[in-house]
Order: sequence, then structure tokens, then C-alpha cells
Amino acid sequence: MEAMRCVAMKKQFPIISFEHASFQYEGQSQESLKDVKLIIKSGEFLVITGQSGCGKTTLTRCINNLIPRFFEGRLSGEVIVSGRSIKESDAGEAGKEIASIFQDPRSQFFTTNSSSEVAFACENYGIPHKEIVKRVNSAFQSLNMENLKDRDIFALSSGERQKVAFLAATTLNPQIYVLDEPSANLDIHTILQVRGILSALKAAGHDYCFRTQIVLLIRTRRSLFNYGGWSNLRRINR
Repeated sequence: MEAMRCVAMKKQFPIISFEHASFQYEGQSQESLKDVKLIIKSGEFLVITGQSGCGKTTLTRCINNLIPRFFEGRLSGEVIVSGRSIKESDAGEAGKEIASIFQDPRSQFFTTNSSSEVAFACENYGIPHKEIVKRVNSAFQSLNMENLKDRDIFALSSGERQKVAFLAATTLNPQIYVLDEPSANLDIHTILQVRGILSALKAAGHDYCFRTQIVLLIRTRRSLFNYGGWSNLRRINR
């Protein structure tokens, strides 16, 4: 697995840390993560890459608190996200701070209308209707996607659905975004648009963690570590 960082020139503090963390899924004979040591600071842009089965998905499931609540197994060491151990934190509460966007956004949609989908998370957390309307309108406007308002999700292209997933994620103003292969199945034009969305979100002061099979639009050089299927930690300063 490889990781690549773009470090913001702002004050930084650890927002995610893996402290000798290992995880073995229930029923599996081998660990999917083994003695992981990783610190992600506020303002960093991290890309994780590697061959299939090397642990990328498991790493992100730790970050978004799906491990150990939804995916059971043996977790040792510590994973600290926003100052709380994932062994003790509540996944529902973590959802307010951590947004997950999957490779196929249809797998996470709860409605068939784009505006309703963007509003869904706020409704789920009981945010007042007036505030929801404000946040939904702001999301479409701030990311220049008003053309996607009130659209039939099933009539949208893959790229447009991915954009709706981004919009839906922003309404809770999360501090961390975990993306699972965000450029999969997208053409180069849409990939560039997604990059623009990420730049806009980063400018607004969020942190990102991506799981991806490929590295796009960023040049890197090999460095630091290699074990158990993971490859290299890569870092770029802006």
C-alpha cells in the first residue's frame, strides 16, 4: 500500500493516528493490518494505494469507525480519530465528522432525487428544516453544481452521481473525507472535475483520506517503508 501526502501550510495537529494497530477479521487466518504506524495531521491530503488485498479498505474502515462495530474481528494497538479511540467511539456520532464516499455512489444513495439525497444526512440527524434548506442550497452553490438540483438520480451519469455524493457529504460539514476509489469508472474530464471539487473542499479547510487502486494527477517518489503488501509512503509538499 502506498500513501501520498499534500501538506497544507497551516498549523497542523494529529487528527488520525494508528499506533501499532493490527486487525484480523473474524474467521480469517491472517491479519489484514499488521503493526500499522501512521499519523495524519489536520490539513493533510493523503492518497493510499496498493494491490488488491493489501489492506486499503481495512484501513479506511478503521478511520470511518466501521471497524470494530460493523466489521468484527480482533483489533490490537490503537486507532485514534479526532481524539477518540475507535474502540470506544460511536459510529453514528462519528458519521457527523467523517464522510465516506464510495466507488459506486449508488450503493450509498437513500433517495431517487438529487436534492433529497443531499438533504438526507441532515434529516437523519434531526437538523431543523430551515437549516437543512440553507445547507443544501449552499452546497449546490458553493461547488457550482446548481444544474444537478432536483434531478432524477437514475438519469444522471456516473460522474454526476459522484458529484451528488460529494454534495451530500458536505452538508454535515465533516472534518474528514474518506473516499473509496473516487475516480473509478470516470473519464478524464470528470476526473479533473472531481479534482476541482476536492480543491474547493480543501480550501474550505477539510481533511481527506482516499483509498484508491491508482494514482492520478499527482507525481510521487518511493520512500520509507514496505511490508505485508503495503508499498511506500509518498509525500508531496505544496
